[in-house]
Amino acid sequence: MPGIWNRTEGAFTESGPLGVVRSETFTCVHCSGLQEVNVRARSEVGWCRKCNGPTCNGCAGKKCTPYEKKMAMAEARAAALRSYGL
Repeated sequence: MPGIWNRTEGAFTESGPLGVVRSETFTCVHCSGLQEVNVRARSEVGWCRKCNGPTCNGCAGKKCTPYEKKMAMAEARAAALRSYGL
């Protein structure tokens, strides 16, 4: 089964009383959350045109701030606070 736009990052298999279910997953570029791809409704996956990556429904309409940039800002803030002796 091909991935969404050939960019899925993983898959999980779940077995239960209804049988075995296999789903594709992707990581949101804004929050780094692991999301399940609903194969029947691929339009539910958001896409950030600025980052050029998939987004979850929670981040779909928000300002584009990639997860890596958020982490760099948090590290810079922590370094500044350490330099102030806090």
